[in-house]
Amino acid sequence: MLSSTEPENSGPGGFRLIAGATATAGICAYAIQAIAARGLADSYAVFAVFWSALFLVIGALAGVQQEVTRATMPRRATSAPGRANIVIFAAGVSVAVVVLLLLTGVAWGNAVFGELGYVLVVPLAVGAGLSVLLASVTGTMYGLRSWRPLALAIVLDVALRLLFVAIGLALGLRVTGIAWLTVIPIGLVVVVVLGITKGSVLTGGELDVGYGAAIANVLRTVVASGATAILVSGFPLLLGVTSPTVQGRMLSAVVFALTLTRAPLVVSTIAFQSYLIVHFRDAKRHIARSLLLIMGGVAGVGIVGSLIAWWVGADLIVWIAGDLFRVDPGFVGLMVASSIPTAWLALSGTAVLARGGHNFYSAGWLVAACVAVALLLLPADIETRALISLSVAPLVGLAVHCVALVRAGRGAETGE
Repeated sequence: MLSSTEPENSGPGGFRLIAGATATAGICAYAIQAIAARGLADSYAVFAVFWSALFLVIGALAGVQQEVTRATMPRRATSAPGRANIVIFAAGVSVAVVVLLLLTGVAWGNAVFGELGYVLVVPLAVGAGLSVLLASVTGTMYGLRSWRPLALAIVLDVALRLLFVAIGLALGLRVTGIAWLTVIPIGLVVVVVLGITKGSVLTGGELDVGYGAAIANVLRTVVASGATAILVSGFPLLLGVTSPTVQGRMLSAVVFALTLTRAPLVVSTIAFQSYLIVHFRDAKRHIARSLLLIMGGVAGVGIVGSLIAWWVGADLIVWIAGDLFRVDPGFVGLMVASSIPTAWLALSGTAVLARGGHNFYSAGWLVAACVAVALLLLPADIETRALISLSVAPLVGLAVHCVALVRAGRGAETGE
């Protein structure tokens, strides 16, 4: 039953549920981009900026989910002192995020969203606050291994978004209306999951640290998640900012290609981060061996995918979105290949975080993000800069994570 918060099997059963939910969510996300590109046409670039900004913020706030996943433990009849209540923690962080974005949005709204400015800051802030609540709910389910309600939440979030956006486009709504229809499903998922589980998702667990330590840990994981978002969902935004002279048509085509080609490997890997944190957290030994096997599998999938994308990717993009979004076949194939280092960085990060290496985890992603931004400033065309940035920067961050894992392994051998 979905109302149960008893830990479920963390083996193949849980993996299959999350894998199936993630695959379904990925298909729905592709559909959203396709119908938005066709429905908004020339306005798609504005929607893409909002989408990128929203999921840049949500991606950063994924650090809340990761820390809640790591710290969640079954709630005892008598809560031990110094342990944070998940509900209070989630509500406090959510309100703080909304207030922060609304207050600061006056300064950056016009720079990011152009003439729509603060009009799009408001749904962005609301969506960010709701995402904190959802991240806390899903993080608790990961920590308690409640795979079935978690799978429901993953699918429902993007399925409702697809439904709402499709209805909005059919009604002729433009960017502002579609923006609101993009964020509303986040809150609905929280309500549905809490209703189905009778609230036991949050009341069945508690954090293993107090409020001060939880906030400190979240701030560090949010830094890393923010850097993650820069390399993933927020990258199109950075690409646009660093390409002021590139024509809107070319920028839209490159952004659309980026979104479609990198999502299967990168987004899927990131979607499994919390699952892998639990896996590595509970597997005290053989972490390095397990990590290398997973990284090898990801590389194999990426190489095969890049060859297929080189062959049919460009034509498939035109078939989905129209001739306006045509790009070079070689660019499509290389873009898929560039997703391998980013996926590796995400995988290594989960192993580092599972060992409690918050500082190294954040440092790896932050270094990668800084290198990515620097490489975007190279004097080259937009395709070349995007490929170099997304291929090289994650490898630098991976090196930082490897140092952390080596140090942790030596510490375990010496009993430190």
